[in-house]
Amino acid sequence: MDLSNTLLLVRRIHVFVIIIFVFFILFVPIQRLYLIEYKSGKILKSFPIKNGEEFTVYLIHSLEKTPWHEIYYVQNDDEIYLKETKFYSFGAGLPSNTNFDFSFDNGSMKIKNYNIEMKNLIYKVRDIIAGHVLLTRGEKYHLNKIAKPSTSVLFQVDKISLFKFFIREVAKIV
Repeated sequence: MDLSNTLLLVRRIHVFVIIIFVFFILFVPIQRLYLIEYKSGKILKSFPIKNGEEFTVYLIHSLEKTPWHEIYYVQNDDEIYLKETKFYSFGAGLPSNTNFDFSFDNGSMKIKNYNIEMKNLIYKVRDIIAGHVLLTRGEKYHLNKIAKPSTSVLFQVDKISLFKFFIREVAKIV
């Protein structure tokens, strides 16, 4: 084999490796937590998430005016489950008894081990009282900065390809 044939073979191998790499990168699936405007179906924002990973929605209870945390986790690639709630007062609109694990914890009350699948997890964004905040991966996101007040926001998990992610969210084509 002469030098020109060797160089040609090396170039072909490089091109082949690059094509395989690009193909792999574009079609590898990634999992995202989507916030979707319920009425229009428009994607407002998305976040990376993995199976077993938790996220929390924090709000101020509309009647009691006390903090409320709802902790969720992702399972089976696209299912959201309620894991536990944490609140700071009893009163109107709050549980008075439960079949789940109840405990007191540093001034708060917790109900744990719900493990209830949330087929349609929807929050109505409030600007005045509730102040909904999404806590994920150590970051806080105020829903009233993502969606207009009185907008219903659907939380949904989906697995998509990097290519689709790039088209939908980076290039904003779809």
